[in-house]
Amino acid sequence: MKVYRRLTNVFLRDYLDVEAKRLVEGISITADTNTMTKEITQVVGVKWDTDKDVFQIDVQAKIVEASKEPVTKRLLLKLMSKFYDPLCLFAPVTVIVKILFQDTWLSGIKWDELLPPAVAQQWHKWINQLQCLKDIRIPRWIGFSKTSPSCVLRCF
Repeated sequence: MKVYRRLTNVFLRDYLDVEAKRLVEGISITADTNTMTKEITQVVGVKWDTDKDVFQIDVQAKIVEASKEPVTKRLLLKLMSKFYDPLCLFAPVTVIVKILFQDTWLSGIKWDELLPPAVAQQWHKWINQLQCLKDIRIPRWIGFSKTSPSCVLRCF
């Protein structure tokens, strides 16, 4: 535990800015004119609700944009690229559009050619199912106990 505390102090002193220290140590720092009260912030491709300490994904803008355009291979790639999810929290959902995109390659469909009705139907079904993602909340902290003393600090 002493090594952990020493490493944490070195890390905080040498590498983190004042805001990161506030988050790690739980110290409330307020500036004269600027108070950080943002409840939802963008983190690694997903939104983080700091009040509830959960991750969520914003799909509404993506759905609206996708529903306005004709269903082509270009649209599939365009929407696929908007889901930046390096933690793979939403991979069970996003893999579906990746499979559809792969099917368009195997079928030899051109970039701006309308998709066949069967593929377009799967696409619309997937777009409708995306609506459910807005209700999903994934806890940021996953562990056995919040008071557990064992932890790992990785510094790069």
